[in-house]
Amino acid sequence: MGVFERLRPGTRRNRPDPSPEDLLRVAVERTAATVVVRVSGEVDLYTTPLLASALGQAMVGDAEFVLVDLSEVTFMASSGLRVLLDGLERAERRHCELHLAGSTAAVRRLIEAAGLRGVLPGA
Repeated sequence: MGVFERLRPGTRRNRPDPSPEDLLRVAVERTAATVVVRVSGEVDLYTTPLLASALGQAMVGDAEFVLVDLSEVTFMASSGLRVLLDGLERAERRHCELHLAGSTAAVRRLIEAAGLRGVLPGA
């Protein structure tokens, strides 16, 4: 099998392409007015809808504080950063605080390269 055949979707030994849920796991946990969003895996254009949906779910109801745990993120593309910024904007409109925690080296590099170190709380 040639290099390009290996890269073509669906040619990896007849295994289906991974779904977004295979690449990114997001769990939302509520305790009173605090919501923790635990993110693990790869955050890219393919998987950001899962993260965006979880952040939207986290801010429904009377959430006053949303903590986004990024300690298990192995990769983040700029599309993931956009989702976090959108989440921050949504939180501010709802008078809710959004903080990042456990940013991995991959996440920190992206935040610093984008010049957003002081913009995203906890980054």
